[in-house]
Amino acid sequence: MRFNRIIILVFSALICLDGRAQSTDGMSIVFSDNFKNNKNGWFTSMSGSNRSRVNNNMEFLIVGVNDKGSSERSWVNTNVDFNKNFVLKAKIKSETDGGVNADIKFGLLVGMSDYKYRTEQGWYGYRLFSNEKKAWIYATNENGTQLFKREVEKPGSYRADDYNEIAIQKKGETVTFYLNGDEVYSNDATSASAGSIIFEAKNVQKAYLNKLEIYQ
Repeated sequence: MRFNRIIILVFSALICLDGRAQSTDGMSIVFSDNFKNNKNGWFTSMSGSNRSRVNNNMEFLIVGVNDKGSSERSWVNTNVDFNKNFVLKAKIKSETDGGVNADIKFGLLVGMSDYKYRTEQGWYGYRLFSNEKKAWIYATNENGTQLFKREVEKPGSYRADDYNEIAIQKKGETVTFYLNGDEVYSNDATSASAGSIIFEAKNVQKAYLNKLEIYQ
């Protein structure tokens, strides 16, 4: 009898876990990168005080910001249609020398054609903060106006200086954001404009992206 009760409890826990985590059942990987090379053609720059590059040996994309208050980006153009159902998973982290603060942010912007058109197009944004206290979640309408913006306080337990998995899932008319498998925020989906993926770091830090997968 006790054994049966344990089985029931375990089964119930698995159901709850599946309900809170993004699912890729029945989907296939349509884009991925492990950064063993730059086969996908990420735009990087080693000129100026801010830098971005693919480290093939260590298998990560690194974005370094050295100017206080500024930002650096690396991006790739893909054929992914972010208006279809999708699950995007990425592992990111940040390292700082001068101590953490709320002005240090790092994460992804997806669904626009080019950063310079961000005020005219539909896209999603998801950033973490180095002080580990909140997550920035954003989306625009297809004309660039704001659809939603949230700074979710205490989105879940994470260490900014260790790799954390952020995920975005679009299912039907709903988009949901996850952190290490836990749901952080959900709202209406937007009409994305294109398939670009931008890895962005703001303020002095070194931000890392070491795995990226998109399922559809």
